[in-house]
Amino acid sequence: MRTRVMPLFLAIILFFSQLSSALVLPAAVSAQGQTQTVTLVEWDFDGESPVATGGVDVNAHQEFQIAGANITGYVAGNGTGSRAINSSGWNTSEDSYWFAAFSTEGFEEISFSSRHFGSLTGPRDFTVEYSLNGENWLDVPGTDITVGNNWTSGVLANISLPEEVNDQETVYLRWLNTSNVSIRGDNVAGGGTNRVDDVVIQGVPLDGAMDPGEPEEPGDGIVSLSTARGMMGQEVTVQGVANIDQGLLQNGRFSLYIQDEEAGIQLFNFNENLFPAVKEGDLVKATGIVGEHTGVTQLQVSEVEILETGQDIPVKKIDLSTYMNASLADSYEGQLVRFEGYIRNINDYFNGGVSISIINDDFDAVDIRVWQSTGIDLEQLEEHTWYEVTAISSKFNTNYQVLARSNDDFVKLEEQRPAPTTLNREFEVEVTHVTDGDTIRLATPVLGATNVRFLNMDTPETYHTVRNELDENQMRHGNNATAYMQTMLSDGDTVILKLGEEPLDAFGRLLAEVYTVDGLNTNLEMVRAGYASTYFIYPFEDEKVEEYSEAAKYARKNQLGIYNPEDPLLEEPFVFRARERGDSGLSRYVGNFRTKEYVAPDHYAIIEPEYRVFFTRAQAEALGYTPLQLTDREAIDMDKNALGIGFQGTDSPSGVVSDVALETTGSYGSTITWESSNEAVISVDGVVTNPKYEAVEVILTATLVKGELVETKEFTLLVLPEIVELVSWNFDGESEVATGGIEENVGSEIRTVGSSITGYVAGFGSGSRAVNANGWHEGEGHWLVEFTTLGYKNIALSSRQFGSNTGPRDFRVEYSVDGENWTAVDGSEIVVGNNWNSGVTDNLVLPAEVENQEIVFVRWLNVSNVSVAGGTVGSGGTSRIDDIVITGNEGLFNVVCFPGKGKMKGQDVFPGKGKGLAKFCN
Repeated sequence: MRTRVMPLFLAIILFFSQLSSALVLPAAVSAQGQTQTVTLVEWDFDGESPVATGGVDVNAHQEFQIAGANITGYVAGNGTGSRAINSSGWNTSEDSYWFAAFSTEGFEEISFSSRHFGSLTGPRDFTVEYSLNGENWLDVPGTDITVGNNWTSGVLANISLPEEVNDQETVYLRWLNTSNVSIRGDNVAGGGTNRVDDVVIQGVPLDGAMDPGEPEEPGDGIVSLSTARGMMGQEVTVQGVANIDQGLLQNGRFSLYIQDEEAGIQLFNFNENLFPAVKEGDLVKATGIVGEHTGVTQLQVSEVEILETGQDIPVKKIDLSTYMNASLADSYEGQLVRFEGYIRNINDYFNGGVSISIINDDFDAVDIRVWQSTGIDLEQLEEHTWYEVTAISSKFNTNYQVLARSNDDFVKLEEQRPAPTTLNREFEVEVTHVTDGDTIRLATPVLGATNVRFLNMDTPETYHTVRNELDENQMRHGNNATAYMQTMLSDGDTVILKLGEEPLDAFGRLLAEVYTVDGLNTNLEMVRAGYASTYFIYPFEDEKVEEYSEAAKYARKNQLGIYNPEDPLLEEPFVFRARERGDSGLSRYVGNFRTKEYVAPDHYAIIEPEYRVFFTRAQAEALGYTPLQLTDREAIDMDKNALGIGFQGTDSPSGVVSDVALETTGSYGSTITWESSNEAVISVDGVVTNPKYEAVEVILTATLVKGELVETKEFTLLVLPEIVELVSWNFDGESEVATGGIEENVGSEIRTVGSSITGYVAGFGSGSRAVNANGWHEGEGHWLVEFTTLGYKNIALSSRQFGSNTGPRDFRVEYSVDGENWTAVDGSEIVVGNNWNSGVTDNLVLPAEVENQEIVFVRWLNVSNVSVAGGTVGSGGTSRIDDIVITGNEGLFNVVCFPGKGKMKGQDVFPGKGKGLAKFCN
């Protein structure tokens, strides 16, 4: 199978990012322990609010805002359980942007970080600007953002702001949309969304602006863990009992927690070899500097001593409601806690870890973070089961989590209670806004959510741009639905929410029926009045389906609203959403509640609208539904029409990398068999074997049989060759030697010419390392690597560069096959910034000349004396590089000629590392 190198590499980065986010102390304190970086304001949106979630007091109530677009609510953010603020309507205004205001009084060296994510039809291009008056805006250098349909493309990390913003009463920052190009490359759509997460503004106190407190007197003075947790930036000596063995949380690092009777704290250092092998129950004395990273208080240790072994470890008995109260949850950080809860689902380990959500009867919840390094066997744990759990209380940003240590931390309760359910639970709440015909916003969260999606019904959409008759019809009926809902509910009204079996949808919205204080079921009324269709997705209650079906029949019989024959709704809302998203088809099977029959997703129109229910095929059959009874001709025609190829990831007919799914039974009972024009590439079971050298076209032919009838359907697929990582460097092991690649490139090293490597510093991603160099002021300095490409073609290069403000800004990639004569690679000019996002080279294709070479040289050449800050490169100015990956795919080269005439049959492989074709030559 072909490997997609960059996505895999990014996945590795994300893994270390999450791991180190929970475990690593940031560079918040200088080597002398005197300069503390302070978070001035931050927004993580996990509380589903635009109000700041952290920072100094003066910024405590600052809100993250939008102009020229519309905030639509809160959705999945960056990281498990995280939330992000979401928006749409980016096509309606010339100037559309996110913005924030904050104070920097008393601080300098201001920097910021943020993450963007967009839908495929959402805006792609942004830049960041600043202002001191909210009217006159200036560019922040190196902040052009290309947002992707992921959390890794639109990242700005520790971007330095100009000195002009230092020590200001108010600074304005905005993330400005700079084009109408969407993520998928066409125009931004009205429904195209952009979400933001993890916005952090930091600074360094001016001299005298912040009193760090009196440092601890040197000597053997020990402070309590509770006291130490409040001594940020200071060196302290503490004592506590280890509640986990060193090495279980992070391989290669010194990382564990100690606790006393009152508090706990994490001990951390990058080098585990400097310290003793601490075991659970050891009484430990530790000296280090106190810091905080993503919410976790940590001691960056310089000395660790084991005083005694085999000590008892206090365990605090708590309830999961503890994690619904931030101050209470924080008080248990670093300590062993014990609680009861219900585990609903257990996934497999991914990138070394897994998060298991555990809840109580009130749906209070926390994530149990399990690292594979602990040796915990997930197969010994049972889903849908009540447990008593013992674990270390911790957090990731503002999301609380507990760290399990072994399988012994999970004790199955002897008396198993019924599973928690929100069915028929009621909450009295205040409405702050009627968003549309089936969504409202609440003044206070219920089960962590402030947005409510009405259960059992679906109204036409209003979020989109009108491009055609179907769009206009959908918008008009959607506005009608909103207007009717506003006759029943207004801002400030008190309502009663009645929850269903599943409390939240995939977007984190509360699922509920909404009743007025007078007892009116507004969900049901919307259906009865003809402003909404019924919408039941598994699991659903039969009694509710019957109740809503009667209401829908009444509306259809009386030609109300969407059933008005003079102005009918032309497209069901669920069909519209699939079209607007660009989906290739519908995903859920559709059942007839009355007849207990089901049809394939795209055949929903066969089922009368008031009786439709939605589920997977397996769920339908588990409920006793059977395929709709059709004649053999109707069945085979519908199966043929619905039949397609199941692709993985971004695969498509024009580019197949992974295995494909081939159906063997149609939704209406047709038997399906497959033939492949090239089974060596795609088998009849859909297994893909990527060709080594060139893309190969394969025709898959499906034969459908129903009774005596036979039909065929062909699909043409292009299978791409396997991509091979030839050589790579990530520097996490703090070495110039390559960390990946083919055997022939093992031992390849990176070096500098005209500058000097100074060591290793923070790289791209939390916990990552990069190689660093200075001395660039002399000119002609460059990074240099060499490697073999024998037997490979289509060579591509990726890398990331970062510079200090006085380091070199301008680079260009060049190649050579002899190490002396150099040629510039087209389109390889690099403008390095004081961040990891400006100097990115992504899959730069190298010329054919470097293919099938015993040795290739590549250099990143500094081409000017201009520094990152725009001045002249300084002697101490540094440049660092990270994430170098060189890829290619195998190829056939060198036609080998033999004297004589005639033809040779087939291909011959000759001695040596190259590959070639043989023929007779005159």
